[in-house]
Amino acid sequence: MSHAREFLNATVDEIIHFFDQQLVYYKGNFDTFEQVRNEKNRQQNKQRESQQKEIAHVQQFIDKFRANAKRASMV
Repeated sequence: MSHAREFLNATVDEIIHFFDQQLVYYKGNFDTFEQVRNEKNRQQNKQRESQQKEIAHVQQFIDKFRANAKRASMV
């Protein structure tokens, strides 16, 4: 893999990554591609975790006030 990585870094200046039935274009060599892709994945995971926390918070609110007649309209 080391030789192939060195070759790619020396010869490639743009990478097209086929992922999830989409083409994603990256400028730069292979190392840059890996760094950008990893950062993008990290940000997506962080966003997904944030969304899951928000969903859990809303569900907790709904569960807490569902039976309360005064607060049922808020739910």
